[in-house]
Amino acid sequence: APRDIKTHLNLGYALQQTGDWEGAKAVYRAADRISPLNADVWVALGDIALRQNQITVAQQSYQKALQINPRHEAANLAMAKLWEVQGNWEEAIRAYTQSARSGQNPDIYRKIADLHLQRQNIPAAIVTYRQLIEHFPNDASAHLALGQILARQKRTTEARRMLERASLPSENKLGQNYPNPFNPEVWIPFTLTKKAQVTINIYNIKGELIKRLDLGMKEAGKYISKEKA
Repeated sequence: APRDIKTHLNLGYALQQTGDWEGAKAVYRAADRISPLNADVWVALGDIALRQNQITVAQQSYQKALQINPRHEAANLAMAKLWEVQGNWEEAIRAYTQSARSGQNPDIYRKIADLHLQRQNIPAAIVTYRQLIEHFPNDASAHLALGQILARQKRTTEARRMLERASLPSENKLGQNYPNPFNPEVWIPFTLTKKAQVTINIYNIKGELIKRLDLGMKEAGKYISKEKA
């Protein structure tokens, strides 16, 4: 039998995919004997227990994973969902917050903010959305949600700034020239996520530079129409 822990984890996952829960559990337990301090093993065992509706066993498995690695994202996320189902909001928020520390998943921040809003903790929800925006500055839905919250709090200036930011493009993008390069007059649409100096270089089919357009400093926004592009 292979002694590599990753091989065991992959094999266990494959067995899970076929619905062989007992076989998967046997593989994961073998993996635990090889590497007793591997949090991924206990998360996998927790996932199986959850699929089998063994809530207590699942919770114990996730907690074991967190004893090994308190910052394990999947274990914290799983525990947060269990706490939420059980109505333990404080523990759910704490686990979601720990899971969000990786800064990779904006939906976790949204979930935390929603829980704060359900509990009428508006200041905490505002802080959470600000954290989301700090990690994901181009997330339009986060700016929109925060703007709406601030508007309800009569914080008009901040709300307007957030709502304006929500309408901005999520990426810098150069569009297709219009109507086509053979017309005597052509414009090229583009979008900017933030204020920037804009220069457009135009090349022929040989890759030779034929024209350089220095458009100067442009504010963030969409330059789509003939008048703006």
